[in-house]
Formats: sequence, structure tokens, C-alpha cells
Amino acid sequence: MRSAATGWGERCPRVRGVVAVFLLGTLFFASGLTAIAADDGDDFQEAIFVGDSDGSNLKRLADFDGYKSQGSPCWSSDGQFIAFDACKPQLGQQQFIDGHIIVVKADGTNPRDLGPGMLPSLSPKGHRVAYCRHPQMGAAGVYMMELSAPDTPALVDEKGWGAEWSPDGTRLAYTRGRNLRLYDLIEGTFTSILDDEQSGIASIRWNFCWSPDSRRIAFVADTTDKRQVVAIANADGEKHKAEIIYEGNMGPAVAWRPLQNEILIENSTEDRPGFQSLFAVKVEAPGEPVRMAAKPVDRRLRNPAFSPDGKKLAVSVFARLPGDD
Repeated sequence: MRSAATGWGERCPRVRGVVAVFLLGTLFFASGLTAIAADDGDDFQEAIFVGDSDGSNLKRLADFDGYKSQGSPCWSSDGQFIAFDACKPQLGQQQFIDGHIIVVKADGTNPRDLGPGMLPSLSPKGHRVAYCRHPQMGAAGVYMMELSAPDTPALVDEKGWGAEWSPDGTRLAYTRGRNLRLYDLIEGTFTSILDDEQSGIASIRWNFCWSPDSRRIAFVADTTDKRQVVAIANADGEKHKAEIIYEGNMGPAVAWRPLQNEILIENSTEDRPGFQSLFAVKVEAPGEPVRMAAKPVDRRLRNPAFSPDGKKLAVSVFARLPGDD
């Protein structure tokens, strides 16, 4: 999820730190709904794969016309659609400037390009998508748009970043500075859920996640005493400290595994340092992370996202070789 002033990540390059300060922007959206043709090439950099909930049996979602860098997948609540962001690095594109939001059926058919943006989050019913735009895209902040009218987005917060829809559909969570902010879509109100002075959090990374019951939010953060942690905060509007369940060096994205009540994190593997894979940390009885079943030797796994029923996992896979498993 490093701050915006320190590195933009490994791929495309994808932003790997929380964007803490945004420039003022005006409401702007380019590009309408367009179809994506199949790409005959197999030499991708990073693609979305879907498999079993333990990370096994991963299969490539589909080939998408030149979008060879794909990340941050999310599901609709009925499990019928997957959204993600993508760019074309072979054309010199960069994710935080040139990224587009793609929505596709979970079987890889009927892909649609919704235009510029990144870090999508589908509403539970799949009719709307929340997403972010970087200042260099021309209009920074968190936005929402109807999938049926992608050319008329609504600005939520010009200084927000990394929005995630609550499973019950009532709230949108995003980072603003070093806090988590909730936008109540019913009441139209905003609430910060951490105490800036007492929480011990210096920055919150992107691709955090809600608990399945919409009561808690798990996230990777840097603390004021220079630690990197996985923490959980209650989404009840009361300002308080976050509960730390794991400390270590990890990637920004986390996912709440519904049936096992675990948090998936991105961590380096012992057998191949520098190659991230997925590890599970228990929510109620945290201990050392346990590596998931999938153990590729030539691929990095990151940006995990569970289907709402907890039976499927979407993940972005970085690979140099073609193939599905």
C-alpha cells in the first residue's frame, strides 16, 4: 500500500505506498464503455488468475487486449463479476497515470473498459464501482460511478485514496492521511475511525479489507515507531487504537478469508526471497503466518481477493512464463 514520496512499486510501476496528500482536482472522466478484444500473446507481466480459496488450481482469467499489467481484483457480491485495474507497460504506460478500470464476468467473458482509474471496488450489487485517480490523471481522489454511465462519475473525496465498499453496501472506506475514513452512503456523512494522536499509525497502505460482517477493517500500516504491521480497527465510528495482529515486512494488500476467519497477507517466501506469495494469519489467535497451498517457483502472488462465499480467490500473478497453473 511507503508514502507517496518514496517509490512507486515494482510494476508498471504500481504505487506501493499510501498517497497521503492529494492535489486539488476538478471532476473529470475520460473514455466511455468500450469492448476489449482478445490478445493472442502469452507473454504477460502480471495478470489476474482465479482459483480455489487456498490459492490452488489458479487459472488465468483471460487475455485482454494489450493490458499486460493487471492488479487489485475485486468481486461483486453475487460472484458474477470481477473488476481490476490495468495498463499497457509495453507502450510505456504507468499504472498510476495510465491505469484503466476493467470489469469482466468471473468466467473471463464480456470484458469492459470503464476508463481511467485504479484500485476498483464493486458495490455489493455490482451496479457501481468506487475507484481512485492519482493527481497526474488530472483529477485526484476517490470517485464512484454507475457501470451503466461511466462518463458521469461522482467525486467522494479529492484527498481520499484506496476505497473499499463494505459488504453490506452501506459504507465506503478509504484512507485520508493516516486515518481510515468512512462515507455513509445512506446518511451522506463522513467519519474518521482512528484517533490520529493515539492510534500509533503513521500511514495506511492500500488494498485493505472489510470483515464479512462489515464491522471491522484490516489493513497494513507503518507505525509511528517504524514498524510494519497488520492491524484491525472497528468500523463503529468511535475513535480508538487499532489492534495489531502481526508484525513483519510484507506487501500492501490484505484479504479477509470468510470461512476460516483469516487475514491473507503478501509475504516473501523462504525458498525464493523476493518472490511474494500468500500467507494466512488467524484473526482471533494470531501466530506465525502459514503459507497457502499454491507454491509456484516462478511467480509472485499478490492483491488477493476472495469471492463473497469464500470459495474462490482472485489474485494478480506476476510471471515470465506463459501457462495457467
